[in-house]
Amino acid sequence: MRSKKLSLELQDRIVSRHRSEEGYEKISAALMVPINTEASTILKWKKFGTTKILPKAGRPAKLRDQGRRALVREVTTNLMVTLTELQISSAEMGESSRRITISAALHQSGLYGRVARRKQLLRKRHMTACLVFPKRHLKDTQTMRNKMLWSDETKTELFGLNSNTILKFADDTTVVGLITDNDETAYREEVRDLAVWCKDNNLSLNTIKKKEMIVDYRKKRTKHAPFLIDRSVVEERVESLKCLVVHIGNK
Repeated sequence: MRSKKLSLELQDRIVSRHRSEEGYEKISAALMVPINTEASTILKWKKFGTTKILPKAGRPAKLRDQGRRALVREVTTNLMVTLTELQISSAEMGESSRRITISAALHQSGLYGRVARRKQLLRKRHMTACLVFPKRHLKDTQTMRNKMLWSDETKTELFGLNSNTILKFADDTTVVGLITDNDETAYREEVRDLAVWCKDNNLSLNTIKKKEMIVDYRKKRTKHAPFLIDRSVVEERVESLKCLVVHIGNK
């Protein structure tokens, strides 16, 4: 709780007794003022030569403390609020302020807006290294180029239907399919097309490392038919797997 401010007359009496070389404890007992308050009053008189309330330095604030607290409260409640919306809210409270004024007030309270910055994935030296292989094969025929898999070893979407996605990273391939109304036709066709594409481009799928994970949130779950890739059944059905550096579970 904030203590009540001393009157100007009482402050002058404290300074008068101090100038008469009375001790702090004696002045505090006589005027019934805490020693800390008495000491701050005397310090103010020594520094400024008066006990009157002096005007603050600089131009007056454009936002009152009440309006500033309301803006801070609104920002902490809704983190996605914009400066335009805050400006409208401030005008409704009777304080028309510019966007830069509101932004400065929020900065003084330790609140800052952040905008995602587009960062280049590859530097110049990386680009130069990636161009070594293409320059080496500039004279290759179109038939030879069609048999090559061009990748910068980043997460890329090669192809897929509307409900399916195929992710390729280096030599790992992940097929993600969304099955609705128990219709797995599109998903199975996607995997079959992937196997055909690999065969046409001189790539082979490692059938030993094949894994299948089913995520089913239905209350009444049905038994899923075995999955075939290159006429071989995917026997290993797991509850979790690692995709790139992310562990994904079916719970």
